[in-house]
Amino acid sequence: MRKLRPRKRVNKFWVMADYRNAGILNTDGSGTVNIGLSNNNPGDIKFDGTDWKGMAGNDGTFVIFSDTTWGLRAIALDLTSKINKDGLNTIALIINAYAPASDSNNVSAYISSMVSDTGFASSQVLTPDTTTLALLVRGIVNHEIGDGLSQQYIPDVDIATGIALMGGVASAAQQTNQAAANNPGMAVLILCGIVGVGIWVTK
Repeated sequence: MRKLRPRKRVNKFWVMADYRNAGILNTDGSGTVNIGLSNNNPGDIKFDGTDWKGMAGNDGTFVIFSDTTWGLRAIALDLTSKINKDGLNTIALIINAYAPASDSNNVSAYISSMVSDTGFASSQVLTPDTTTLALLVRGIVNHEIGDGLSQQYIPDVDIATGIALMGGVASAAQQTNQAAANNPGMAVLILCGIVGVGIWVTK
């Protein structure tokens, strides 16, 4: 097992992590490597031919990203598209599309965990502001790689950085103001992520 690549420090915040081939194990005692982390893809986004920014390849099923912030960006971008373009604006609608039963997912359990983690009702209409996206991304990561690994390896600032990397959602000031209205603590993290990255990109 190789050593983890040191995280890059920008403006006092660690904003990148590369867990490829790090051998991080699932916490269920099975001794198996966590695929989401080993692919820097904590949302377990499947490879469908999309040329994601930060993509380093695929494992035949899932996308591999060069670091987790790109994987988190992909989750946020996918959620934004589902809400804005596809009209899938509730947790129930999002998860039925994101993790369909046809892929052997326990959709009801997934929805329940998202409701618990985000505080949103399953049928509550959502908008893709930065605070909502941050909560949804965290909920997805918790479910996909497990709560313990999510908290240990995916800090809030990395989620904020992934959202900031989307570009075009809102200006830094708009994002911070919106976050402050809903969750003052998350506003700080979002601002730190934006300042730490210092760049904006679009798909």
